[in-house]
Amino acid sequence: MDAIHSPPTFSPEYQAIVESWGKAFGFKFTSQDSALIRKNPAQSSDEKYSRRFLTQVSNVLSSFYPKTHELTKALLTKQPSLPFISIPMGDVRTAASTLNRDEALSPKYYCVSQLSADMIQLFDQTQPNVMVASQFNALESPGSSVSPLPYWPSDHTQGPRASLQSLSGADLRCAAQELGTLPDAILPVLSSLSVDGRPILEVYPSLYRNGYLCLTNVRDLNHLQLLKDHIESHITDLRLQMQWVKCEATDTFQLQAFCAAPSFQGMVVDWNQRTEKISLLRSICRILVVEQYRAVATIAALNKRPFHLTSVGQGVFNNPPTVMVDCFKAIDEVLQGTDTKVYFHCWTRQSALQWTQVLDRFGRKFEAKID
Repeated sequence: MDAIHSPPTFSPEYQAIVESWGKAFGFKFTSQDSALIRKNPAQSSDEKYSRRFLTQVSNVLSSFYPKTHELTKALLTKQPSLPFISIPMGDVRTAASTLNRDEALSPKYYCVSQLSADMIQLFDQTQPNVMVASQFNALESPGSSVSPLPYWPSDHTQGPRASLQSLSGADLRCAAQELGTLPDAILPVLSSLSVDGRPILEVYPSLYRNGYLCLTNVRDLNHLQLLKDHIESHITDLRLQMQWVKCEATDTFQLQAFCAAPSFQGMVVDWNQRTEKISLLRSICRILVVEQYRAVATIAALNKRPFHLTSVGQGVFNNPPTVMVDCFKAIDEVLQGTDTKVYFHCWTRQSALQWTQVLDRFGRKFEAKID
């Protein structure tokens, strides 16, 4: 767990690649830019900030990516232990039991409205923990096929935007995926389950592809029940995927945590239905997503750094909204006795209202709403 506390010292070869991405980027945001975005996050989407940033990202990827990507892959074949952190949830739970708590302390919750995810690097330059709404393989894609890094800027959801803050970090994961060395969060859980004498991933090959867990592809309710029970009893085998990354436009570091939820994209799911199938699907979502929130909160308490939180599984992934209540309960329990700062990122007023209502249920309030 030592790796979570501060950015690592990169090997000379990888440091050279990181620096080359920074030089290719061509401009840096200033301390004045950071002060403005901290005061008024809504301006982050303006021409001067996120739009300018994404334009430059696209330019760099079109001209600089192919050669540097091959260099990164070549380096990975020689140094496979480059800075990617993959920790079983069981180890995170054990570490949580070692937290030194002070009854006089309590976490501080802040609501941040309309901050573009690619501008967290301006809003917080204290080497924070940043939850990225990703996939179970720590990559970004609008579907269950692999999406190369140059395509990520066209995806305007939180995960790609947050990931693109560090092109060198994102490219490292893409290169590792191509080489077959990128750790996967949920495969250690799924690979140990058999149904009717066969591995579940053979019975249902479309259940899990490219980081996408598609539960509705399990047609047999008995098998879905087995899957739910197996995930619940093996949740400590789920892995927390993290990476210290350097943001090229600010020269700042983040500990990014790549979190994921089952995908119900393109589906209309009535989560209020009282059916066995809906109950099982809802339970699996809760088990997987809550564990990740609890884990990232634990990391934040251990490394004593701010925690930037997003709504994993909501939006296009269509997970049940009630899961967020359980997620908040988990992080609030973990963080009691600490003074951890937690920033809830809410792009819409509806999202901010929903989180406010969740906090109210537990007698908690936002210290401030920053918009």
